[in-house]
Amino acid sequence: MNYEAHSAPRTIARNTVIQLIGRMAFLALSLINFRLIANYLGPTLYGDYGNIFNFIALFTVLTDFGLFIVAVREISQKPERRQHIMENVLSLRFILAAGASLLAIGSAWLISYFAPDSGYAANLGGIAVGALSMLIYFMSNMLDVVFHIELKMGYVAIVEFINKAVAVGYVALAVKWQLPFIWIVAGVAIGNLAGFLARGLTSKQFFSLRLRYDPQTWKWLLSMAIPLGLVFALNQVYFKVDGIMLYAMSGSYDTGIYTAAYRILETTLFVAAFFVQAMTPYLSNFVVKKPSEARKLITAGTEILFAAGGAIALAVAIFAPQIVNLLAGPDYLLATYPLWYLAATIGVLYLNSLLGQVLVLLDQRKILLIMAVIILGFNIGANFWLIPRFSYLGAAAATLVSELILLATNVVLLRRRHLLEWRPDKLVSIILGLGVLAGAMWWAQLLAWPWIACFFGMPVIYFLVLWNRGALPVNALIRR
Repeated sequence: MNYEAHSAPRTIARNTVIQLIGRMAFLALSLINFRLIANYLGPTLYGDYGNIFNFIALFTVLTDFGLFIVAVREISQKPERRQHIMENVLSLRFILAAGASLLAIGSAWLISYFAPDSGYAANLGGIAVGALSMLIYFMSNMLDVVFHIELKMGYVAIVEFINKAVAVGYVALAVKWQLPFIWIVAGVAIGNLAGFLARGLTSKQFFSLRLRYDPQTWKWLLSMAIPLGLVFALNQVYFKVDGIMLYAMSGSYDTGIYTAAYRILETTLFVAAFFVQAMTPYLSNFVVKKPSEARKLITAGTEILFAAGGAIALAVAIFAPQIVNLLAGPDYLLATYPLWYLAATIGVLYLNSLLGQVLVLLDQRKILLIMAVIILGFNIGANFWLIPRFSYLGAAAATLVSELILLATNVVLLRRRHLLEWRPDKLVSIILGLGVLAGAMWWAQLLAWPWIACFFGMPVIYFLVLWNRGALPVNALIRR
């Protein structure tokens, strides 16, 4: 695939918009699924549900292992080897995913054996089903590599929609028939299986779906993936350890409250995720071959994500009680309090999603590993100190502070490599606009205006005003 610099901005914008449209439908289904499960289970069982998938997530680090980003990077630079690389990557991913699934089940059994009162004994069957879900998902997810390479992001949106639509339909039936807890957990596996079949059928037009074992290729892939895999492993533990520690220290109910708030946080991150995904194929070439082009894209992307993340963070914080009541129900209104902390995290996560990806593409494995160890150590220490004192509020505060430290580090590293510019006029306009937006939404809440219209409408108006006044470099991403 030939990535021309002059076509990059327009293609990035087009792929981002395509994914946003698909993601909005996916998000709607995700929220329906969230509401169905949270209301059916209640906070205590929902805490068990959340802990199952937090526990399983610890083992996904052995499955991902940096293979996805390595495959995208290497095929982007060596397109003639696509088929060979993909066949070996899929084989390697299957071995890792199967091993991680078995290890997750075995670890849960050991915990339940030595600590029968920990809650893992009662949920051992759910963990086994969750491990199967992990295996299916990571085999399915690996097929997205070809969609990234071909810049067919719309395909990703379609298959993810199919995945979630099947899962929601299944959960709705399980709730209607009052099925036991484990059948609710199985909804994730059912949806992932549908997504795997859809991806397999769609990806056939880009490469032949086969497995291959080439020792030299496996060694080459692992030599690049293992350092990144260690970074991703530490980051994954960092994102899930707060929920697991909360479950161990405060129990199922508090974990259910925190999981509901965290679930709301996760639903807001799709804009940044798709934006960064759309930029990745270009940045993988530009950061090495055309650093001036990379600097323009990174700077423009950072400013746009700062504005978008800030606007969404304000909307979530100001309308937090209404959001919790709508999405989780009145039994979860205590989730409003941790959501205020997590809302502040949204803007930081938006920026870190891009800046962290650039460091990955620069192959800064040693630096990334050191950063991951430090941030994880700080986060675990903060949770150990805060959770016994403040429960889910402590877990949320630890997440926010950890992300702020990571953001400061990312900015310093990219500034030193001259891949990130400061443009004070743009930043001041964005910050002033956020201040006006916060005042407008707060006033709208006091006047009891329709909150859903304000939640979606006011950030869009803010974004359009900044664009119209030239405060956002959106034009840099849509011009030819």
